[in-house]
Amino acid sequence: MSLRLASRRLIPKAGIRNPAVSNVLFASSHIASSSLPRPSNGQRCLVPSQNYRTFSTSPFPRNATEAPDSEIPNRRGTQASPSDAPLKIFEDRASILTPENDEIIVKLAQLELEPDATKYFKLIMHHIQLLGMYLNNVDVETFRSSPTEQDSSIARGREALVSLASAIDRWMEFGARASTPETLEDPELQEVAKYIKLNTRIIDMYRQNALPEGQTWENVCDIIILSLYSAHEPLEKVVSGGSSVVKEEEEAK
Repeated sequence: MSLRLASRRLIPKAGIRNPAVSNVLFASSHIASSSLPRPSNGQRCLVPSQNYRTFSTSPFPRNATEAPDSEIPNRRGTQASPSDAPLKIFEDRASILTPENDEIIVKLAQLELEPDATKYFKLIMHHIQLLGMYLNNVDVETFRSSPTEQDSSIARGREALVSLASAIDRWMEFGARASTPETLEDPELQEVAKYIKLNTRIIDMYRQNALPEGQTWENVCDIIILSLYSAHEPLEKVVSGGSSVVKEEEEAK
C-alpha cells in the first residue's frame, strides 16, 4: 500500500479530522533512512514499517477532540478553561513530563493500581490521545514547517511534542522492564519500542543542531508523530492481553 493511499484511510480512523495532518504521513526523511537498519527486502525504512495496516485500523478509544483527564491542573495549578483546553492542556501537560514527575503523572491518570507494564503502556496510549486532540486543534502545516518566534504558541507546541516523545521513550522502557518474556517477544511491540527509541536519538540531534544536512524540524516532526500514532494499537493489544501474532492468524482465517 502506498503511503498516500494509507494516509487517506487512516486519517478518519485515528480520530484525526484535520486534513492537514495528511502531510505528516508523507514523511520521507533522510534522518530515518540513514538511522534505521535495513529490512529483509534490502530497502531503507523511511517511516515506521507497520505497513500502516495497524495504524489505519486503530481508532482511539476516546474522541480525540475531548481532552483526556482535563481535570488535571496545568503548570500554574489552575484548571484550563474550555476555550483554551485543546492547546493549553497539551502544553501544560508536556511542561511537567520530567522523570521526577513520573509517579505524580501516573497517579493523576488514575493508573497507580495497575500492574507496572499495563500502567506505563496505558500512560503512553493516554498521551498519544492527548496529542491527537492537540493536532485536531492546531494548524498542522504551520506546526510542521513555518518559521516561528520564540515562545509563540507553535514554538511551545513543538517543544511540547519533543518533551512528550522523550517521556514516552522513558515510559516504554519502564513498561518493558515489567513485562513478561512472552510480551517482549511480540513483534509489533518490539517495533514500537525501536521507533520510540529512535525518536530520542533524533531529538538529541535536533536539540544539538546536529541534524543531517538538509533536514529540518519538519522531518523530526513527521517521524515523531507517525511513530507515536503507529504505537497505539500494538500497545492496546498488549494491554488487553492480545497478541499481534494471534490476531493476524485469526484475521487470515
